[in-house]
Amino acid sequence: MVECKHCETEFRNEVALKIHLNKRHDDATGFECPYCDKSYENYESLVRHAGRYCEGDGPKKLYEDFCFAGETPKCECGCGEKVNFQKGSDKGYKFAKYKQGHHVRDQGGFYTEEGLKKSAETRRKQFKEGEREPWNKGMSLDENPENEGLQKLHRKMLKENNPERARKISEALKGREFSDSHQKKLEEHLRDCRDNLRKNNKSNLEKEFESILEILDIQYNFQEPFEGFAYDFYLPQTDTYIEVHGDFHHCNEDAGYENPKYDIQKKTVRNDEKKKKVIEENDKDLLVFWETDIERNRQQVVERLLEHA
Repeated sequence: MVECKHCETEFRNEVALKIHLNKRHDDATGFECPYCDKSYENYESLVRHAGRYCEGDGPKKLYEDFCFAGETPKCECGCGEKVNFQKGSDKGYKFAKYKQGHHVRDQGGFYTEEGLKKSAETRRKQFKEGEREPWNKGMSLDENPENEGLQKLHRKMLKENNPERARKISEALKGREFSDSHQKKLEEHLRDCRDNLRKNNKSNLEKEFESILEILDIQYNFQEPFEGFAYDFYLPQTDTYIEVHGDFHHCNEDAGYENPKYDIQKKTVRNDEKKKKVIEENDKDLLVFWETDIERNRQQVVERLLEHA
């Protein structure tokens, strides 16, 4: 750590201190390019030079290497996602504090429980007073039988309007054993639905893990259905199911997310427990890979995969 002699603010290294001196004080002493022997009077000139003539992603790499120990900073809301690098004369060169839209998580608003309730109340009031029209106004399921939104709304209305019927159906199906052929058809249908929905919508983490499987030439299925759940990956040769967990949403304790804080985290963790229990009850193998390990402990991930491939 180095300290500014004017205001006693501490910085990680000399380059970060020079940036501070250039912006806050009048005695900046020049800036040397870390990628070549060029020297410039101010940081902005150095950034332009690095972006045009030196390796890496110019200003972004310069900021990462010397202000954030070589890593892209993460969103201050605690979600664990990396923030964007901002360029332009109005904002200068810097990393944003939050992912777009995430600042409300720290400052209240729509994403909080109170914000969601308030939003729902506002919409109901607007519908009642005619300020807002329902998206399905004038549409009927008979005239639009393929509309998924109308189908979902119809199912919800049936359940809400006749809860006793819904309860009886649920009780009748509970514990019921289906034939192998019927179960196979259900799984095939679920797999087709999942594939159609997500074939072009994999998360970045899933794409990264998928690339590891392909490099290792391991045969796999994506979004494999089993007992009413869909698992991220499945290795048919060893009958092994795989879940790829993001640190924030699945609450990785090693990454600093010890207890679920947001509703989405609570729901995800509960779902994880259910999926794990299903695997254990059926005496199957389940491997869980965390985002941190996939990004930083790649060798460990590869070794575990090869053990079960």
